Amino acid sequence: MPLTATEEVTAAEITLEPLAVIQAITLTAEQVVAVQDDILTWELIRDSHVRLTGEVDFDNERKRQAIRARVRKIFGLPLYSEEITGSGSYVLPNIPVF
Repeated sequence: MPLTATEEVTAAEITLEPLAVIQAITLTAEQVVAVQDDILTWELIRDSHVRLTGEVDFDNERKRQAIRARVRKIFGLPLYSEEITGSGSYVLPNIPVF
């Protein structure tokens, strides 16, 4: 069973990829279930910016990053989208160390 149209839009939001990229990728049934589970969690924490630490860590930003990495991997995408890294390569400046 493929993702619904709403799930495809949410997957595009999670992965930071255009909707057409998500729609062009075929997933197995197991992958669809895994993405649907992550979408449910994503929807619960999407707009929550809670960060409580102690014995239990409730850092929702870290959870969103983990979901993004996991869903990108399921779709066979690189860890970071071109939107984040930009096109082409990036060279770090050569800074002398004393």
